Parts: sequence; structure tokens; C-alpha cells
Amino acid sequence: MKAITSFFKNRKANYYLIIASFLLALCGLIVYIKTGTNDFSLKINTTVIVSCIIGLVFCFIPIIINKFRILYFFPWFCFFFAFLNFITSQVNYIANVLVSIDGSSLSAGFLATAILLLLSAICSLISGCLTKENSVLKDNTNKEKTNYVN
Repeated sequence: MKAITSFFKNRKANYYLIIASFLLALCGLIVYIKTGTNDFSLKINTTVIVSCIIGLVFCFIPIIINKFRILYFFPWFCFFFAFLNFITSQVNYIANVLVSIDGSSLSAGFLATAILLLLSAICSLISGCLTKENSVLKDNTNKEKTNYVN
């Protein structure tokens, strides 16, 4: 039990944020697959699904290899790309609701998917911003020292 608690105590905030990003994107993907179709978009956008799955895979890379700060931004790119593709695939639905042609409110599935995908992108972006990158610098005495670049 002490090994588990010490494992989680030694982790930084960016570790928890990338896991939160993973869980939010997974929930958003499941909600999108279940409720992604309506009268205005008859099929599910495969770009949203593929970019979410790639982002979910990219969430595990910084957990395993945490030396490079750029690895935290790959999930952000994928989740934000999925969010933007989701919004553009539902633009007819949004326009019809805003004009009140075929409804006066957005569906719960649409709002849940949009919020979950956007929150997953934000969590992974903040995780990347909180990460410090290790770099090895040599001073005048040719000794290597580790410097943390923010």
C-alpha cells in the first residue's frame, strides 16, 4: 500500500492532468459515438473518431517518456482537432437551433460531446505548459549539469 501511495505522491500536476485529459476524451468519444447523429448529420464523422483515438494513444507517450515537453502537446493537438471537426460536422444543426427552425435548444449529447472534447484539449494543453524539459548543458569546466528549462 505504501508503494502505491508513494507512487502517486511523487507525481506532478501534469501527470494527473494528462490522465484527466485521457478520461475526458474517452468519455467524449463514447458520447459522440452514441449520440453523434441527428436529422442534420446522418453519419458519424470518422475524422473526429480517428483524431480522438490518436490523441488517446498520444496521452500514454508522455507518461512513459517524460523527458520532452513537446510530447504533452500531441494529445492537445489531436483533441482540439477532434473538437473543431465535431463542431464543423454539426454546423447545420447549430444553425438550425440558433435560428429556431427545427428546435430551440441543443441536445444533451451534443453539449456533452462538445464540452468533454474541449475540456480534454484544455487539460492536455495545461499539462504541457506545466511540464519542465530536461536539458543537459556544459559549463566552462566541461562538466555536464542538468538544467530545467521551463
